[in-house]
Order: sequence, then C-alpha cells, then structure tokens
Amino acid sequence: MSNKLAKQIARATLASIGAGPLEFVLPHVAGPDGAVIPAFDVLGSEHRMALVGEGGTGKTTLMHAFARATAGSYLAGILDTRAPILVHGARHDLSDGIAAVLRDLEIDVSPRELARLLDSDAIVLLVDGVDEMPDGRLGAFRIANILHQYPRLAAVVATRPGAFGAELSALASYTLAPFSKDQVAALIRTFGLGNGDAAERFLAFMRRADLPDAARNPPLAKLLWEASDGGSAPFVSTADLFDDLLDEGLRQATGSREAGLSAEQLLALLGEVAVTYHVSGWSTAPAADIPLELPGERLMIGHARMVEQLVATRFVRVDDGQLSFVHRSFVEFMVARRLHASPSRLIEALELGETSVEEILRFAAGLADEVAPMVELLLQKDRVLDAVTCLRFARVENDALSAYVAVRLGGHIGQGFIRRLIQQVPAALDYVQDAGEALGLHDKLLGLLDDACDMSRPNHERGKRFEGFTEALFDGPFEPVQRNFRSEHGELDLIMEVRGGAKFWDYWGPDIFVECKNLSRAVEAHQVHTFISKVEVPRLKLGFLVSVNGFTEDAYAAFRNVARGENRPLLVPISGDQIRQMLQRRGPIELFFKDRIRDVRYDRKYPARTSV
Repeated sequence: MSNKLAKQIARATLASIGAGPLEFVLPHVAGPDGAVIPAFDVLGSEHRMALVGEGGTGKTTLMHAFARATAGSYLAGILDTRAPILVHGARHDLSDGIAAVLRDLEIDVSPRELARLLDSDAIVLLVDGVDEMPDGRLGAFRIANILHQYPRLAAVVATRPGAFGAELSALASYTLAPFSKDQVAALIRTFGLGNGDAAERFLAFMRRADLPDAARNPPLAKLLWEASDGGSAPFVSTADLFDDLLDEGLRQATGSREAGLSAEQLLALLGEVAVTYHVSGWSTAPAADIPLELPGERLMIGHARMVEQLVATRFVRVDDGQLSFVHRSFVEFMVARRLHASPSRLIEALELGETSVEEILRFAAGLADEVAPMVELLLQKDRVLDAVTCLRFARVENDALSAYVAVRLGGHIGQGFIRRLIQQVPAALDYVQDAGEALGLHDKLLGLLDDACDMSRPNHERGKRFEGFTEALFDGPFEPVQRNFRSEHGELDLIMEVRGGAKFWDYWGPDIFVECKNLSRAVEAHQVHTFISKVEVPRLKLGFLVSVNGFTEDAYAAFRNVARGENRPLLVPISGDQIRQMLQRRGPIELFFKDRIRDVRYDRKYPARTSV
C-alpha cells in the first residue's frame, strides 16, 4: 500500500511543478568541510540536509529540479530512490501537518496510512523556504518534530542563511556555491552567445564581485546582462541596476496605443502589488483575485488589461491563472521602491512581513537620497543591525551618523569588538583611496559652482563660468560635442553625446541639449517654451535646463505639459539647489541625472523654488 501511495504522490508532484526550464544549470554546494561538489551528488546521498542560500540564488529552482528527478526515478523503479513530498513554505507552515500538503495534491490519506508511509524508506520531504512561512521559527520546530517522529524519513530543507540554526541544527548544512566556470558556460549556451567576444564578456560579467547574488538565477542573469548593456556598464549599486530594469519594463508596458495605465500609475500599482505579496507572505496568488487599485485613485482600466501591463514589465508573470513575481528579488526591490520615501511605512511593512528585511533595506538605502530618516527610525526601534545595513548600502556616506550607529552597536556587543573592527581598516586601503578620488571630484565641482555664483563678477562672466561648471558636471555619462552652437532657432549652450554605459541611456541617445541659466531670478515659463522649441526641431528625445535659481511654478507646469505629450521630448529641470545638495552629500552623479529624469517621467512632485 505504501508503494502505491508513494507513486501517486510522485505523479501528483510532477504534475504540480511542471516540466521546468529547457536547460537547467546545475549548481554546486559547499559542504560543512568547505568542499564544493555538484548539488545533485549531495541531494542523492545525504539522508537529511539543509540547503542554504541567499534570496534569489536558485534554491527553489534546485528543489524543483530534484523533485522532478527523484519522482521520475522512483516511478521508473530505480533502486534506492524516493518519492518527493514538496512543501512550499509560503503556502504551508505545516500547522496542519503533511496531510494538508497532500490534500492540495488531491490525495486523501488516513492518519495511519500517512504514518506508515513516512516511517518507510519511500519518501523524501522537501521543504522549500522555511523563511517564507508566516512564522518561520515555529515552522522549523514543526519540521524538527516530524523528523524526530519518523527517523527513516529523508529530508531537504531550503532556507536563507542565519535562519533557524538551532531548530534545524541536526541537519547537515550545505551552502549554494558561486557559479563555477562550467555553469557560466552552460548559461552562455542558454543565452545563445556562442564562443565569441560576447561569450567572453558574459564570462567576465558573471564573475564580477559587484554582481548581486540573485544573478545566479538564469532568467534574472539574462535580464541583468541586458540592463548592463552586455556587461559593459559599471554598477553604481544593485538598486540602480534594478531601477534600470524597471525603466525598460515600464517603457515596454506603456508603449502601445492601446488604452492602459500611465507609467506613473503602473509603477505605483506594481509597488502596491509587491507590498501586498510581502505583507501577506505570498509567492503566488490567483491573478483574478488580486485587488489592483491605488489608494485615493480610481483606475478606469479593466482588470485583465492591468494584469497584461504588469506582465509586460517583465517583473511579474502569470502561469495557469496564478500571478507571481519573476523573482523574489523583484518583490523586495518593488517594496523598497514604493516605500523608501516614507521610512515609517517602510518599517511598518517590514514588521508585518518579517522576511526579507535585510534585502528590502539594501534596496531602500540604495534608492534613498538620504538614509538618515530611515536609520534614525530604526534606532528608535532598537533595530541597530538594520540601521547598519542601511548605512552599508546607502548611496552616500554620512560619517556623523555612522559614528553614532557604531556607538549604539558597541553598546550591544561591546566596545572591544568595535576597537578590533577599526584595526582592520588598513585592509580596505584601496577602497578608501577610490572613495577619496570621488570625494575630490565633488569638492572640485562645488568650487566651480561657488565661483560661477560669485555675484561680484559681471553677468556675462558668471554665465560663461556656469556653462563651464555644467559641462564638468555632465562629463561622465555624457561627453561634450559642441559648445555655443548657433542655429536658426537660437544658440544652444551645450550639445552632449550620451555615453553612459547602462542600458538606461540607450533610449535617450545619441545626443542631448543642455541649456544653462545663471540668472538672478527663477526661470519663467516663456524661457522654458523657447528651450522646448530648440529641442523639438531636431527631434531629440532629451534635454536638460539647468538654472542656478530654480524655476517658477508656471515654468514647472510647462515641463509637466511637455512630459505628458505623446511623441514629445523629455525636458528635465535641474535647480542649483538640487545640484548643491547632491554634491554636499557626495551623491553618485550619474544616479542624480537618472533621478531627475524619473522625476519628470513619473510626474513626481517638483521642488519648490530655492536659490543657491
């Protein structure tokens, strides 16, 4: 009877998880002794083990692949194989035992039959995502009790590092290892890059230290490869790379003439859906049942069309009516993207969702212009290690805040540890030198800006110096092509060629116009309209208007009207105050330009008029 029931479970498991990817890249794992071996060698021989890996490193893909392999082998009658019972932590916390998992497979079994089955050599219990259970610690206790009750039951339990070590300490621990050369070669074959220069670049790309762990997932690796322009673009941060993916996805999803959500609405909706999934602990849900709505806004688009646009972003997918994010990292990024500007809402969502806290904070810190409000609120809640995470992944350094957090951390773990930690700073000498060069550039630009704003100079001299400053500021993602170009439509201060390595810039090239205004007053609407005509005539896609003393409300309205027009260029206002704040914070300059573009594209609130 047990053999017949086990075969029924194996067939139902195969039906529930489907065929899987056409080409599966077999990962390796590092064992307790540090030796790196193919994952299937361990899965097929270790009686009970924990599979440990960061979010997005391929644990679920590996668990599904092993479930397919072992179910197929068991049904084929191969000796010493077992039928898998696959438990998804996001769906089952084992509060109702394994019987509830089998009921989902439409298998009804009596308690006596189930006990006999689990106490045989016919079953391997696969638990994917203990950390995704509503109460992971309680779930880990339940797993430990089941294994204690049935000593002959084999098990593989997948979880993130550092989670539930005490509860699962009886399991041999294996950690997913970084890509090996043969795995990268398999990915190259998957992506059809052949053996030429592209394949060599991809090989180097996959070995980069700044590549996020999530890139071990083949589909996400492909997206990141494309977003980085074939690996040639440097990463400012993982958050920046995901932001580029998002921009491209929104462009694809809103590019048709069919009625649908605007880019701004779709961005907000994607964030709301991600927050719902995170707080609810979902990995998947029926697409027809998901509330697609924005707080305080009535969306006049049908549910099916909104789902279609969400899928077009490539951040979500729908399989058999079930909507899920393509990768868990996308949920984490979109939660951070939606809430990073409101630290209180962000931390509330983290407390409700409990899992992925560090990953979401990494993204949030990489997106925020200033992490101080986030860090201060975390410290108020005595979440010192979370505050450390924010500082570690922040766009800009804040020495005073870092020192304060170090004191708080020392209070928790002892000042002796902090002293020993400080002694390790010389090992980071190369990083410190690189950071010093970057800080020197910011100081140089601040000096040029102060010089251009010196009111003791004649107007024409200040104008000339401000153009020189603006050229120096833009020199990075852009390269000067011509200065003070005279056309029949007026003089153009700067023509710049887009040379930013990230795929984000491909859409806006090859050339842009930059207009410089070093006036004693804010730029007015009629001056914006003049600039509009200069950009529209040669049919450029992007122009920047940089004004020392900002813009009037009517001028900002002119920018908004152009941004909402179909087939019109994107005109981006940048005020002197925004520039000065970024330089004083030592912010990444390329990200500064990207953020100003996104301010206009997604119709964010424009800054009030201020002066430098």
